[in-house]
Amino acid sequence: MRLPHVCTIQKPTAGAADAYGEAGAPTWSTDQANVACRFYDPEGANTRRVSGANYTTTPCLILPGTATIAQTSRITTTQAGYAGTYDLTEPPRARSNGPGAVHHYELKLRRVATT
Repeated sequence: MRLPHVCTIQKPTAGAADAYGEAGAPTWSTDQANVACRFYDPEGANTRRVSGANYTTTPCLILPGTATIAQTSRITTTQAGYAGTYDLTEPPRARSNGPGAVHHYELKLRRVATT
């Protein structure tokens, strides 16, 4: 499978607790850099117009089976057309090419920041 794009997988570290014991916002650090990947729009475009209403499709990502990914991970990229920071909207889906062998992961993303 051809993976023409590059991304970085980040992992969260819990923020410091405040005086009430509430955890602060997490800080993000690079977990894996320069990961080969493929961004795509499942609907073929970012914005669709249906019956007079606009909605934005969710971008998706394919990662190689060698990547380590969790639903709490964050994806960043400077890839043209997809530049930004993304959270996962659901757990990663592992796709196999045989018993016990992960071929690749499929992710649904939500943009949280633009680059």
